[in-house]
Amino acid sequence: MGFPGLFKEVSGKPIKLSELKGKRVVVDGFNFAFNMASSLAVSVIIYNDYRKAVKQFRAFLEPLVRECSHVYLVWDGQLLPCKSITSITRMKERSALREQGKNLFKSNFKEAFRLLKKGFTMPRAIVQNLNIALNQIFKNKFDAFCAPYEADQQMAFMYHHDQIDYVLSTDSDMLIYNVPLVANYDQRTKAGTYYKPFILNKPPSFLIKQILHGCDYFPYGSGIQLRNNNKFSVRSPKCHKYGSPDRVIQTLVCSLLQFHFQAVFDISTQKVVHMNKMDQNILKLLEFLPNFVLGPTQIDMSQIGTVECIMRLKRQQVKQKQVQGVKFEEMYGIMINDNGDVEIGGLNVNVNVNSIYDDYMQKQEGEFKNRVLWEPKTYAQNVTVQYENEIKEEDGEEDFLNIIVEDEHDEAIEEDGLEEDVTEQVPQTQEEIIITILWSPSQL
Repeated sequence: MGFPGLFKEVSGKPIKLSELKGKRVVVDGFNFAFNMASSLAVSVIIYNDYRKAVKQFRAFLEPLVRECSHVYLVWDGQLLPCKSITSITRMKERSALREQGKNLFKSNFKEAFRLLKKGFTMPRAIVQNLNIALNQIFKNKFDAFCAPYEADQQMAFMYHHDQIDYVLSTDSDMLIYNVPLVANYDQRTKAGTYYKPFILNKPPSFLIKQILHGCDYFPYGSGIQLRNNNKFSVRSPKCHKYGSPDRVIQTLVCSLLQFHFQAVFDISTQKVVHMNKMDQNILKLLEFLPNFVLGPTQIDMSQIGTVECIMRLKRQQVKQKQVQGVKFEEMYGIMINDNGDVEIGGLNVNVNVNSIYDDYMQKQEGEFKNRVLWEPKTYAQNVTVQYENEIKEEDGEEDFLNIIVEDEHDEAIEEDGLEEDVTEQVPQTQEEIIITILWSPSQL
């Protein structure tokens, strides 16, 4: 899935196949297979025949193999557990369209063809047979294989480890991997559009990548929409399915891990490795994501400690603020503003993932002073936040932060927004409040 509007924010230039002469190129298999849906839908779905696909891909690849020093055709592998809700939902939708198309194939070919094309996919067996056939046809300068998980990360890994020079794909999401992308490649004109590696500097690239790559992790969301001045947002009136902002943060952290540490295949060593090297801090974080599967590599959970996710909530110095009639998507929309902060529900949240050890459990003074412990709740419950340690008193009264989110009628939420009252009492003695979310495996 690409990101609407992303291509408009970067400048591309025309590129001809001849300019790829002597270069190493990797092609996104499923990406171009979907572009061939019109010609492959009937043969693949109705007749389960891969021979036409072989013919189509051979015609597409021959000029590339002839010009380039090496061509790799990479397909998606196994489904990612973290994206299972999104992936399975898409699979079910496409499967239903294919079944409708099959049922109408003899009685209404035009409608059946439309449904088959819309629900088109390449079954695993078809991909395997196609790869075998293509590897036999192109004996030199060519390899076709399936990535352990997603082709996007596989292709990015190959570029950043000097295994390829260009990526051929029409998905704009490849831009966030900072790879040289050839998009809109037309096999008839043998030309496309070249986008140089696109580095997102404002907001910080690390944070923006985390949010951008999270679009498929929000199964009830409407994806990610690019806004002006490098503002990105994830908005959907159905995001309430996640329950509360802490669940959104959990999803973003999972997205961060997925972006940086997915299992990929290293063609130089012929081994499955992680996209980036693991360190002890990441291993600690993984304790709280037991359903996050990195691949064949086994992780020794006995060496893992406690993890915290810190959110800095920046507030104006006001005693009390009453918010009424706020639409739900405004309350729980996610945006990165010009300062590099993530805005969740109108709150500026700077997400910073750190590892801590057992001394945190002893509640030592100093580094952890004045932090707030937020026990995650569900959306339909009250969420109360109070200081864990003593805070300066003003006028003889202890300041505190109290966030109340209530809605006992979740089923009544309409798609055009939710009206609710949110009462906030904010300390006058601090501009910045640090909230620590502690997760335990039972809460995930």
